[in-house]
Amino acid sequence: MGGAEPLQTEGQTRDAKGEERRSEGAARLMRERIGQAIQYHQQGEYERAIRIYRCHLARDPDNARVLQLHGLALQQIGDLDGATRMLSRSVALDPADAPTHGNLGNVFYLQGMFEDALRCFES
Repeated sequence: MGGAEPLQTEGQTRDAKGEERRSEGAARLMRERIGQAIQYHQQGEYERAIRIYRCHLARDPDNARVLQLHGLALQQIGDLDGATRMLSRSVALDPADAPTHGNLGNVFYLQGMFEDALRCFES
């Protein structure tokens, strides 16, 4: 009997299923919130979108897509340093994403960092 795992009780099984449903519900809610943020972003309500992106990144800091969207919104409100940080992290997480390289290149260009911009555009 030495290393055998104890069987789960009915209550433990029910708790595990409940936790799984809560997790799925939280993921669905976050997808809906990101959809709302994208709508705000498209409507030019960048600050509202940024608040949602930040909230999502607090829970999922390595989400390359949300980092990219956050970086774009920061660029659009003139926070080029913040945009550079977000877009650089997104590129590091998903180096094959050409649009993010282009967006980072645009931010570098706006900062007068032409050689860095060129490297991004060539990536």
